Amino acid sequence: MHPNHVIDRFEQVLSEERRAIQQVDTQLVVDLASEKEALMRTLATDAGTADDAFQARLAALITRMRENLVLLVHAKACIQDVVQSLTAAPATYAASGQVRGASTGAQVSITG
Repeated sequence: MHPNHVIDRFEQVLSEERRAIQQVDTQLVVDLASEKEALMRTLATDAGTADDAFQARLAALITRMRENLVLLVHAKACIQDVVQSLTAAPATYAASGQVRGASTGAQVSITG
């Protein structure tokens, strides 16, 4: 497959993945991860011979992948919070009024 066609397909997969994450369609996210891996292997063999336009498209693709990663990490944290709230004992409060055992959130590096 021509490298530009691979990037075209990769962009479609990332759009599908974003929708799947937003809809919490975990099976589709997993299926798309397999396709992304295959597309990455294909791109890895062609990236060294690419022109500037291809490199620019690849950089944009990486940005979109990071955006999806942030969304995925956030969705995971939200789901974990829901599961924890359903299974945890009721919250207690410290003398300062702060809730003990509150979720601290998730952190992810998007700088590569």
